[in-house]
Amino acid sequence: MRSIRILFIAEPQGLHNRLLEHLELHFTTVVLCESIVDGLSELQHRFFDVIIISCDISDAYLLQDTLRIIKEAQQQVILISEHGQIESSFPGTSACLDLQDSSSFDEILHMLKAAETSKDSEFARTMLSADAMVSEDTPLADSIPQGLYRIRPNGDIMECSSTLVELFGSPNAEAVLGENFFSMFCDAQDADNWQGIMSRDYELRGLVYCIEQHSGETIWLRDTARAVFSPSGQISSFVGSLEDVTKQKHYEHSLSFLKTHDILTGLPNKTFFLDQARLTISQARYSGEVAAFLTIDLGEHSGELAASGTKQQNTVLQQAAQRIKKSLRKSDHVARLEGNSFIVMLYSLRSRKDILTVAEKLTQICNAKFVADPSSFTLYASIGISIHPDHGDEIEVLLNRSKIAALTAKDREQGGYMIYSEMIHIRNGALDS
Repeated sequence: MRSIRILFIAEPQGLHNRLLEHLELHFTTVVLCESIVDGLSELQHRFFDVIIISCDISDAYLLQDTLRIIKEAQQQVILISEHGQIESSFPGTSACLDLQDSSSFDEILHMLKAAETSKDSEFARTMLSADAMVSEDTPLADSIPQGLYRIRPNGDIMECSSTLVELFGSPNAEAVLGENFFSMFCDAQDADNWQGIMSRDYELRGLVYCIEQHSGETIWLRDTARAVFSPSGQISSFVGSLEDVTKQKHYEHSLSFLKTHDILTGLPNKTFFLDQARLTISQARYSGEVAAFLTIDLGEHSGELAASGTKQQNTVLQQAAQRIKKSLRKSDHVARLEGNSFIVMLYSLRSRKDILTVAEKLTQICNAKFVADPSSFTLYASIGISIHPDHGDEIEVLLNRSKIAALTAKDREQGGYMIYSEMIHIRNGALDS
């Protein structure tokens, strides 16, 4: 029996910890991540057969979008909760289980054992398809899901299965036979890599590369191949099987996006923003140009949005993010910090007047009415400004000082903008280095 790989995303406390111990008794590969963000990072680097996610986790607000992406890769997902906080509307889940139910542990174990049996069967089918190609005289089978091929050492295609014809987007087998296998690679370096591995090891396993179909579309394939030798010991051909992994590549891209972007607004997250800001400040040190940080804190006078519910609050934040982004130049950076706060970095400015012009524009667009059916809401923006190099040379210091200025602007009149100064620094009792 081939053991499955299980990703367990939960805070290991109470029943969650008991379930983790239960899983580790029955399966050899159980990886624990204590947040969805860490789980997404793990998924970028390793494949898991089953993903178990707790709805009680601290960053559960990411769950809906995370499940949507996992669904694209057709991975099995089991949702659990110690407090019965599972919504039935989550997409792409195999089960939603309450750990308080005494039968839940057995039910989870049953599903995992079924997944293990399924994996074992799939592996056996793959081995059978590969064994069918061992003999140089054996014709390629057309009844398996992988695309099978046999090519000459120079890459000319000698034989192909009907599945391979479909993968290549060809009208028939005759259009494939005689074509050069390596000419279909989108990147010549990948073709060189394929031939280099084969000349060294006489086989390759799981090599992923992109090809151009006859229609002009591009797809990603995973290739497993080996050399076939003649009685004299010379390589007479190569045989291999190709699997379409285009969906998985898109899935990996989506996971990468989640790691660097805020799911709700689509803006870069703080980590990605700081990386970009460090590069920009390095350029500013060299060029002597002015750069500025603007912390934008959204608020409201009436409190209606705060009482409206999560869906309308999220809609307003999404609208605010798009307004801010559209008002900036392509060379500027913007990110969502947390809650109702955003951060903007301006670069290549001539004077403070340019900074204040942008701050005034941002104030106006954030003060305009937001519509989140069936209601509309009026917000205000308090903007704090710190300027490089006047207010510091380090990113963290500049960011902190723009926050101090934003807080002062909010306390003063709940709206408007303010440039950082030592006076407001002392007044707020804030100390930074």
